[in-house]
Amino acid sequence: MIVLLSASIFAQGIRQDPPNLVDPIDNVFLARANEDGKPGEEVSTFLPKDVPIFCVVTLTEFKIAEVKMNLVAVKVNGVRPETKIVTSSYRTKQGQNRVIFTGSPDGFWSSGNYRIDIFIDGLKLRSVSFNVVEPPRQQKFVPVPAKSKPRKG
Repeated sequence: MIVLLSASIFAQGIRQDPPNLVDPIDNVFLARANEDGKPGEEVSTFLPKDVPIFCVVTLTEFKIAEVKMNLVAVKVNGVRPETKIVTSSYRTKQGQNRVIFTGSPDGFWSSGNYRIDIFIDGLKLRSVSFNVVEPPRQQKFVPVPAKSKPRKG
């Protein structure tokens, strides 16, 4: 399930020579939910239980734009490499410059390497890689019985 909120972009005419484009993306980051259920601080590694994962895209301008996100499984057990898991897009309204995509699997995330590709008006402009890792296994503390010394005497 992907949930989207606001954003914006740039306009470009058709040209034969390469256009001198200004990057319409100010920032893209991934986050897990904070205490309020909103995107927290930027992270690049998640646990399988980190549901949802947020992708926050901030644009440089407040123009109408089509912002698209592809969530790709790069190297995940049981999934063919470069499989698009989720594709979602949102058309911003005038005055918006932020889009928040959220991804939630059925259950937990599978461990592995993932990538999010961001497109603005059909142009792929950013890719953000992240990992889902199993938490370290806790070793059980097993006390070792103290050795007794033989008594003299």
